[in-house]
Amino acid sequence: MPISVRSAEAPDTIVPLLQDLRAKKAPGKPVIVAVAGGSGDGKGHLIERLAERLAADPVSVMPLDNYYVGRARMRDGGVPHFDHPDALDLGLAAEHLARARVGETLKIPTYDFPSGERVGEEDFLPAGVVLVDGLFALRHPDLLALADLKIFVRSDHDSSMLRRLFRDAGPEGRTQQSSREVLEQYFTTVWPAKKAFIDPTAAAADVIVESQYDPAVESKRAGPVQYQLKARGWRSGDQMASFCKAVRLGSNVTQLDRFVQPRLRDFRGEILRLRMENGEVLLTYKGPFLAATPGARPATSPISLPADAMKWFVDDYTPLATFKKVRTFFQADDILIARDEVEGLGKFIDVRSTSEKRIPKMRKILEKLCPKEPILTQSYFELWKDRGSSSKSV
Repeated sequence: MPISVRSAEAPDTIVPLLQDLRAKKAPGKPVIVAVAGGSGDGKGHLIERLAERLAADPVSVMPLDNYYVGRARMRDGGVPHFDHPDALDLGLAAEHLARARVGETLKIPTYDFPSGERVGEEDFLPAGVVLVDGLFALRHPDLLALADLKIFVRSDHDSSMLRRLFRDAGPEGRTQQSSREVLEQYFTTVWPAKKAFIDPTAAAADVIVESQYDPAVESKRAGPVQYQLKARGWRSGDQMASFCKAVRLGSNVTQLDRFVQPRLRDFRGEILRLRMENGEVLLTYKGPFLAATPGARPATSPISLPADAMKWFVDDYTPLATFKKVRTFFQADDILIARDEVEGLGKFIDVRSTSEKRIPKMRKILEKLCPKEPILTQSYFELWKDRGSSSKSV
């Protein structure tokens, strides 16, 4: 039976095992550790922590991602996508690992994620511990036979999806895809392939690491912090212009907001919102509120998804709330103002910015537009959930 351990305690369990294996090895012969798991399950984070703990006995990492055959060979060979085992040359990886196992310095492929092709070779020098990092590190029989310790990192669907989104999307991301492309690939190929090809390899593991997403830490990568305050009230366009020099931006829009929660873990202050607006599905993830600044939380920009994307959030998510609002946007210098009529909650003025320096100005706008109302820090979802109880104000 494999040892099962939570991610936070994993180094405390794994490092003594590695040190014991290291003590039994002949000089110049490294310990080989295979670290497998799905995309976004936390393999890289675990490897970083193990390397830190083993600083006195340096490690080298052999990324199986370097062994992708590339788009052209995949196309010629009929390989359907990058999450299929045939997208990698695992046989070549096993040959290289066998040479590394006896301490031989060698050259391994170099892979470029944005282009999807190999771009040359790089030197690989085996250290005292060699960590083999990859989706299929426990799949190929030759890789299994070479590993002294086999680790499988496991996470739930939502955790993997968010990690992959934050890691890959945007100009600075690993693959430089758009957020929509990352999510579409994840739901249509990555997740099904994980269940079909990767999860079954956990049966070969000596250690299974349960790697749950921690919103308090990981949501900081979601995007810039949003500062958002609101108050109950309503003003005409002329009043908005007169009171705070706000300029109207377009006509009213109707938004149908659906909030969902992953079935296998609690949100712990997060929001995952699916919005229907003008026939489009928009996904927004917002991390927990920041304790130091009321009304502030990291968040993604709304991500446009295919029209049928709602079906992606049926099997593994629990619906929490669905309500409609009619919204009109205004702009006052660099502050966005929304005049909202929210189903079941009433009328509000909502102000927001991505600059903490604008909070005093945001408060002044609300004090002018809603002078007798408390300034609230909750989202509409929190207000909807807490209907009948007193609202938090600042």
